[in-house]
Amino acid sequence: MKIKTYIENDKRFTYLERPDTLPKGANVCRNIGLSLAKGDYIIFFDSDDLMTPNHIEVKVQAILQHQCDYVITRTQFFNYPEGNILLNANYDFQTIDISAYNYISQQINWLTLDVCIKAKIAKSLLFNETLQAG
Repeated sequence: MKIKTYIENDKRFTYLERPDTLPKGANVCRNIGLSLAKGDYIIFFDSDDLMTPNHIEVKVQAILQHQCDYVITRTQFFNYPEGNILLNANYDFQTIDISAYNYISQQINWLTLDVCIKAKIAKSLLFNETLQAG
């Protein structure tokens, strides 16, 4: 297991496993992670996500520079060809306002790892565990 190497070499890494008593799904796992998180910021990172070397730095610097509670940055989604119209439209924050309605109606959207949020706020917003995702 690749993570074992990281855990052995860097004590900041921890391997967590969802207890069998809890339902499967990303939302349960995210809530587990939130309850155990110790840092100042939260970034949800799924098994099919790719992280650039400066991924965290860019997000945290934006929060500090703009004195905001969270940032949403555009991520290259490697499962789509370059220039995918639908994906580009989802990131159209200049002409479509970031609002609950626009997000829920999928007029705008972002990938899970696009968001970096202050931990104190993230921990106050739990995921619905009756849903496997979303």
